[in-house]
Amino acid sequence: MRIAAVSKRFGPVAAVERVDLDIRDGEFLCLLGPSGCGKTTLLRMLAGFERPSGGRIFLDGRDITDEPPHRRPLNMMFQSYALFPHMSVAGNIAFGLKREGMPRAAIAKRVAEMLALVRLDAMAERRPHQLSGGQRQRVALARALAKHPRLLLLDEPMAALDRKLREETQIELKALQARLGLTFITVTHDQTEAMSMADRIAVMHGGRLAQLGAPHEVYERPATLAVARFIGDATVFEGAARAGAGRDDVSFAVDGAPLVLDIRATDRDAALARRRAVARPENIALFSRRPEGQPNLMQGRVAQILYRGEARLLIVDVHGVQVRVTQPNRAGAKEDVQTGSTVWLSIAPDALLLLPD
Repeated sequence: MRIAAVSKRFGPVAAVERVDLDIRDGEFLCLLGPSGCGKTTLLRMLAGFERPSGGRIFLDGRDITDEPPHRRPLNMMFQSYALFPHMSVAGNIAFGLKREGMPRAAIAKRVAEMLALVRLDAMAERRPHQLSGGQRQRVALARALAKHPRLLLLDEPMAALDRKLREETQIELKALQARLGLTFITVTHDQTEAMSMADRIAVMHGGRLAQLGAPHEVYERPATLAVARFIGDATVFEGAARAGAGRDDVSFAVDGAPLVLDIRATDRDAALARRRAVARPENIALFSRRPEGQPNLMQGRVAQILYRGEARLLIVDVHGVQVRVTQPNRAGAKEDVQTGSTVWLSIAPDALLLLPD
């Protein structure tokens, strides 16, 4: 699928602004971003429920911009699932096939295939209200897949599930997509969900495509400050970059603090114009005693500790800068560092990233 300079305006408001995106056959693409960023509007334009204000949409080289939803070789699974409460599981799956006029025997065969695919064979005669949230989600998925779409669109498919079920469903959905070889495009505001399932993530911000890349690229090398702040935790140092001793070295003076950080930049000329350095919390080493020979060493006080199960997030005040550090929960960690403790932090030069505004 090719999305070419697609825009959507609602009166004076630009919900989507000139998005260009090539979607590969057989990939799992996540449209990720905060509420109001344009991701759902873009998905609805792909489905045909909204007409673009500008730009074109192509599928297999064919312009489908003006085609109604029922003429497009794709299906959409809605956030609400939209199951018919008076129909059985099998009836819900068969609904679209009956409307297409498929022979009865072929419908029965296809429904049986879909029930087996989503592991609901024993629940074919149940009504939606007799199912759990995860089971209803699988019925909606089976119904969407029953017509063998060229491409499947999913709008926040796991929003109604609890955390544990959501994690299990992510694994199942990714495995199913890989087995079928279909192109999946899903919308989510859940960064963990996108990172777990997607082959590529398209991060939306303010109606525009802020970054497109594999999950590790988007997380480790965010293209903008908005991407860095939205995906995962990050500490943002405000200041000014200046040339360092080596060809790729930059030093970064932090505003309002006696801190000068060494940074290894891939493009020093571009780096010198930037005023923000970003560090991920897992890339910051924490010591309860002053270490020797560590780069970018800074002293601070633990202001807050947030328990997160397998790890904990520490907010360390360093000359007024709130530095976020992740520390694994291990035996003795709680006794080593507590709220109010004086600690030392170290950040490797290549773990700091300079970003444009």
